[in-house]
Amino acid sequence: MASARDGLVETLRTVTFSAPSAPVVSNHDGAAYGGPAADPDTDGWRTRLAEHVSVPVRWRTSMETLAGLGAAAFVEVGNGSMIAGVAKRTVPEIPVLAGRTPSDCEQLFNKENS
Repeated sequence: MASARDGLVETLRTVTFSAPSAPVVSNHDGAAYGGPAADPDTDGWRTRLAEHVSVPVRWRTSMETLAGLGAAAFVEVGNGSMIAGVAKRTVPEIPVLAGRTPSDCEQLFNKENS
């Protein structure tokens, strides 16, 4: 995966990042980064994203961080339920919703915003 990482380093040099409207939790280390006041050029995302292809995913830590930030629900997008199963075992108090199709996701979004 080192060659993929090296290729990403080069590609990410050309990517323009913007500050997120909320913190973003990285599967690289399970920590939350940024928010509206963050400087995306100094927040380490270029390095973290390139390294992420060669480090283990910290899924449980990421779920715990999101729960600590006040997540009210998780949405698993796409077919399958493996990620939902891990989330349910890690933070059982937070519901996991399915977004298998674009219309599922649209219904979830409309329900949340009504």
